[in-house]
Amino acid sequence: MYGYRDYARRRSVGFRCPYFGYRPKVEEYPAQYQNHPQNPPPTYIPKMPQVTVGTNTINICTDKYTYLWLNNGDAFWAYIVYIGTQSISGWRYERGVWRQFGVNLSQIKSFLCV
Repeated sequence: MYGYRDYARRRSVGFRCPYFGYRPKVEEYPAQYQNHPQNPPPTYIPKMPQVTVGTNTINICTDKYTYLWLNNGDAFWAYIVYIGTQSISGWRYERGVWRQFGVNLSQIKSFLCV
């Protein structure tokens, strides 16, 4: 037999949590942002600048190669395609391959656009 969750998955509205109501649908990337950059990022690792991270400051890095330093110690080249009010998303370069990623602005320690 089908349980409550199986029935909710088959409905087009989405899963309805009995406590919080309907779960909002996830917004998908626009079609123009589905393709990753054709070239690899620069081969050097820049020095970390002291930058205040916010929506207005990282806005200039849209559609550019950007080196990101995160609070957890990770650092990588990225190609940012979307900047929201609290997060960014785009493509992360690791092991010679571009992969989609997303990160909250509060997790970014510093960044540098090229």
